[in-house]
Parts: sequence; structure tokens; C-alpha cells
Amino acid sequence: MILRFFDSGISKGSSPIRYLLGKKNSDGSERFPPPTLIAGQPETTRSLIDAIERKYKYTSGVVAFRDSEHPTNTQIAKIIKDFRATFAPGMPEDRYNMLWVMHRHAGNTELHFIGVMEDLKTGKQYNIMPPGKAGKQLASDWQASWNHKLGFDQVVEDPLKTIFSSLDLKVAKHLSPTSLPSKKLRFKQKISGLVAEKIRSGEFKDRTDLVQFFEDAGLEVTRQGKDYISIKSKNQPKAKAIRLKGRPYSADVDYRDLLKQVDQDSQKQKKLTDTEAFLVDLRLQRSIVDRKAFIKSRESKPKRPKKSFALPGHPKPDRVKKPIKVPKKIASQIAKTRFLEKLTQLRNESAAPKNDPSIYIEQKNLDQKLVPQNSPTPEKKSPKQRPGSQNATGGSSGGVQDLATSLGAIEEQIRGAVIKMNSARTPEERAKAQVQLHILQRRKMELEIRIQEQKKREMNMPSPKPPGFT
Repeated sequence: MILRFFDSGISKGSSPIRYLLGKKNSDGSERFPPPTLIAGQPETTRSLIDAIERKYKYTSGVVAFRDSEHPTNTQIAKIIKDFRATFAPGMPEDRYNMLWVMHRHAGNTELHFIGVMEDLKTGKQYNIMPPGKAGKQLASDWQASWNHKLGFDQVVEDPLKTIFSSLDLKVAKHLSPTSLPSKKLRFKQKISGLVAEKIRSGEFKDRTDLVQFFEDAGLEVTRQGKDYISIKSKNQPKAKAIRLKGRPYSADVDYRDLLKQVDQDSQKQKKLTDTEAFLVDLRLQRSIVDRKAFIKSRESKPKRPKKSFALPGHPKPDRVKKPIKVPKKIASQIAKTRFLEKLTQLRNESAAPKNDPSIYIEQKNLDQKLVPQNSPTPEKKSPKQRPGSQNATGGSSGGVQDLATSLGAIEEQIRGAVIKMNSARTPEERAKAQVQLHILQRRKMELEIRIQEQKKREMNMPSPKPPGFT
């Protein structure tokens, strides 16, 4: 028995279900006996897969038995139950949905499965076979444990064997021999067998000899990766290269050491001893406990909000375009440029002829706003009156008190301008408020200077003489 996961999971739900339950192969030949539904509901699985908006929607694979292995219905039921307890521990059927279909048309027993890649309790993504060494080790231990329980031979990988992808395996079983993918597969199988023979005969020492062998055979090595080599015919420059992957094609391979490993593996027993089986089960239980703790820890974490909340079959809502984030330096430069442009415009307007009545009215209104209504109107100075001289009422014209009152009015207007600038909705409104604030601040500075000068004058004025003093 062997457990294999497929490189799929991005299509709609109808595609894998059609393959599992279809009564015909891809080449149109009948499947006899037809597929048998063992567990799950196809429509529910399809709807759940189609409702997922992520790229990866499901996990698929197969538990395949050799032609000489004939599991009973009771054993199949136990395998399916233990598969969920191992790869989705603590997740019942209403939390993690799976579909199981049995195929027997190829002469052996195959248990195909589809797992929806979502935790229905939390709404988060859950992959029963995540990438990484931990997932591969869990699958290998589960496979070895069940082979030991059922009395089947263990799966021993051949170090000289070329690794075929899930697409290659599907091509080998369902496509006709005359199709183009099938021809490529047969070529790949022929090359891998020839390479294995050359390695066993001792003709290769390292990958350099293998590359030279391909070039002497009229093949072009298009790429050399860490654990693969891509080749194609020199006579077909537009043809797609074929990738050969496995230990024989690794960059650091030593074929002498590889042959020693082949001899050691051939002497291994095809069945586990009791001690080996105990160690495998112990490692398997530890992995299950770790995975169960991982699932439990995700229940307390909040789910990330989805980008859109459209239901399956309904159009997605229009996304609101996010404002473009401008760096602070550039934004300050833009604001400064707009402020200077507006200030220049106001200065040009203020440079109009003095006899323009509109300017006189605007300046007069602005002066009235600066002086409170309840403040006394300053008296005009006579041509012969000196600054700081007393008037008829005993007060001084333009005194500190009057200037302080005007200063308070300007400070009140400055606060209003700041509020307008902070609450501006458009750049134009903000620039206008900045110009007004600048003008008011200059007026405030002028009044503060006048107040200081007035205080100095009053300090230098001679004190009044008492009555009757001559």
C-alpha cells in the first residue's frame, strides 16, 4: 500500500469530483467496475470548494494497493477513519469535509480522496498535507504503520529511480499511447532506465559524466538544478525540455556511494520488525499530538477579514480605491509650494492702485474686525500733539490697554484660522487658511512690537506735578 498526494487543488469542485465519479476515462474507455462512493457527499464537497475564494481550495490524493493486496471492506473503513484521525485530528465531519471514492477498474484497489482546504468551524484554511519535511514524514509513517498492520510489504524507494510527477502518472494510466504526452512519458521512462543501467555498470562517476553522455547522444542539457536535469533534442529547438528528477540527477551525487546504498536496500527486509514498528508508531503519535495542538491553537486566534464578502454565484462588490500614500517629505513640499503660490497671488492683488474703492472697503472692514465692538474708539492725534502726550480725559492715545485689546482679538482670530486649517477638506481650503493664518501672525507681531514701544514711552514720560505746585 502506498499513500500519494497530488499536485492539484486550484480548480473548481466539479473537476476533481468528475474525475473520481466518472464512468469513463480520459480516453473514453469504460471504467469497469464503475467507481464506488464510500464516504462523503459530492454536492456538499463541490459547494464548499466553490465557496472558497483562495487560490488553493482542496487537497487530493490516493491510497493505492498492489495487485496482490486485497483489503476487506472492514479494513477499508478502518483506514478511512484512521486517516482523518491522523491528518485532521479532533476535526469531525461537520468541521472538515472529505470525499472518498474507490476505483478498481485498473485491476487493483485505489481509495481516492478529496479534502476541502478549510476549517468549517473557524473559517480558516487547513491543509492536511502542508509543504515541508514534517508533513512528508507523517505520511511516510502512516503508510508504514498500516502496511505493518495489514501484513503488506513496505514501500522501499529505489535510489536509481527517476521521480515521476503526478501528471506523469496520470498520463501513464489514462491517455492513449499515441498522444503527445504519452510519447514524452515513454521517452522519459526509456532515458531513466538507460541511466540506471549505466550507473549499475559503473560507467558514471559523477553528474559531469552523465551530462557528457546526454550530449554525445544528441541531446541538449538546457538546465542543471540542485536535484534535476532538463534535456531536449537538438533537432527540435522549439520543443519543450523534459525534466529528469531524482537522486541520480543531483549535483553532488556520487554514483559509487549510490550503488552501495542500492545493495544495502536490497538486503533490507520488506516487513518491519516489532521494534521498528514500535518506533514508527511512537513518531506517528507525536506528530498527531503536535498537529492536534496546532489546530487547537488556531481556534483562539481571530480570522483575518476577507477582501470581499460576495457569495458564490453573486458579483463581487466594487472595491473602494485606497488613497495613494505620499511620503511626508514630498507632501510637505507640495503644501509649501501651494502656500507660496497662494501668498504670491494675494500679494499681487494687494499691489493694486490705492484709489481702488474695493481695497479701501476691504481694509476698513478688516480693521473693524480687529477692534472689538465694545472697545473705545481711539481718538485722532492732533498735528501738534506728541506721542505719549495726555488728552483731555487724562489717557494716552494708542495706549497699552487699547493695543492689548486689539492683540487679544487677533489671537482669537488666529485660533479660528488654525481650526479652519485643521478641518479643511480640500488642499485649496487648507492653503487659504494657511495664508490667513500667516497674515494674522504678522499683525500679531506688529502689535507686540507696538506694545513694547508704548511701554517704553510711558516709562520715559515725566510724572504729573501736584496741584498748586509752581
